[in-house]
Amino acid sequence: MERRTCQGWLARSVMTVFLLGAMECVAWATTYDVHSGDDLFSIWASLSAGDEVVVHDGTYTVGGYHTQEWHGTETSPIVVRAADGEHAVVQGDASQNAMNLTGEYFTFRGIEIKGGSHGLRLDNVHDALIEDLEIHNTDDVALSANRDGSENHHITFRRLHLHDTGGSGEGMYLGCNNAGCIFHDNVIEDSWIHDTNHGVAQGDGIEIKVGSYGNVVRNNVIYNTHYPCIIVYGTQGHAQNVLENNVMWDCGDSGIQAAADTVIQNNLIFRAGEGINSHTHQGAVPSNLVIVNNTVVDCSDQCLRSSDWAGSTGIVVANNAFYCDNSGAVRIASGGSEIVFTNNVVTGTVQGVSSGYIQGNGMDQDLTDPANLDAWPKDGCLLIDAGDATYAPTVDYNWATRDDHPDIGAYEWQSSGNPGWKPGPGYRPLSDGGVLPDGSVDDGGTTPDGAALDGQSDHGDSGTQGDGAATGDGSSSSSSSDSGCSCRSTSDQGAVPLSVLLGIVGLFLWVRRKQV
Repeated sequence: MERRTCQGWLARSVMTVFLLGAMECVAWATTYDVHSGDDLFSIWASLSAGDEVVVHDGTYTVGGYHTQEWHGTETSPIVVRAADGEHAVVQGDASQNAMNLTGEYFTFRGIEIKGGSHGLRLDNVHDALIEDLEIHNTDDVALSANRDGSENHHITFRRLHLHDTGGSGEGMYLGCNNAGCIFHDNVIEDSWIHDTNHGVAQGDGIEIKVGSYGNVVRNNVIYNTHYPCIIVYGTQGHAQNVLENNVMWDCGDSGIQAAADTVIQNNLIFRAGEGINSHTHQGAVPSNLVIVNNTVVDCSDQCLRSSDWAGSTGIVVANNAFYCDNSGAVRIASGGSEIVFTNNVVTGTVQGVSSGYIQGNGMDQDLTDPANLDAWPKDGCLLIDAGDATYAPTVDYNWATRDDHPDIGAYEWQSSGNPGWKPGPGYRPLSDGGVLPDGSVDDGGTTPDGAALDGQSDHGDSGTQGDGAATGDGSSSSSSSDSGCSCRSTSDQGAVPLSVLLGIVGLFLWVRRKQV
């Protein structure tokens, strides 16, 4: 009798756990399918951790000011995405930002944002993945994270297409003047930013303000800007920002402007005003600046121009190819003895240093087709095996491993020719087996830390895998737009919930009790 009583109590207890767990599971995640005519913005405003919104073909017009708050968790991120193969457009108007967004642990993917003042403005966002957005024809900046007092961090921005801005005109405006807000430990990669130069006041491609730090900007294609294609200031003693493996051309000012606290490596810069420019800016005094293995070609002023370097510390200029045949290659207006300047190949005049470089033969003699953005070194040119291994990155612009005798410039030469992509308009090829702009299939690559460039970043994902929980045919797990519930585990899709296992045990004991 006592045993049966114990079994009955255990069975009832375990069954209760099972039912509570099942109820929790049902309420855990809601999938919304949104179609043209539905109130997309009200649905976005109602989201809870684990929810997913699949937005189908249509234009969804913003009415008035609104801020979306998406608060996922590390184990139950929110996913907001366009339906596979469909075209969803958020249409803003000039009186308001098209989207204001705050929150954490979410994925935002595949939406076109058109118009508005700012296209997308972030405010206290962290641990998020923002990818495959097109933002354009704004009356101001395309994407910003510049609200006073805010902190935006551990975000991955991937494959963003930003173009045709107005007003101040930046593609990305990140951080605030005088460190009034901070943008840190983020990744901006594989994006395509252009035409920020039509009647705008500034028009930087990517601007990262003073005090913002620990950001990685890599694999981006940037051109036709009014101000620098990339500009960074200083980190105020925090971790350096890293600008690597980007290509840029027709930058209306500098290709890259950096005051301090930055690693600039493996970049290709064509036809800028100055290729790389460094001087005191908004209180950031030049120091802690590493400029290595870049290829800079055909600038109207200098390939490298600096001032305010006198008395600076931690500045290295090594293994760069500075081909400015028709202008100055290098102009260091002040300082020189304090910096490391070594193993650079230059064409054009040099001011401010007396050693650490050799004269190249000329951009057309040493590079394959520089007028058409092809800076692959020609066989036998002075760049090959002439770098200093002490300063060379472990990989080149193509993410190919550099050998013990590294080449000068962004590329590590191979006798078989350039194994990578020839720069041009469009996204730089992905490294996950996708189809490239020329129709070929990309065969992958690795980042400097050895991680595969497979669509997952080493910053910012934080549990957000970005798979959208879609089925194989591109449909979502619910066919209803009115809050159909679903249950899914983001950490292990194949795992059986503990509550289910306990329920099975409880059911077994209940059956045994009935048999006694």
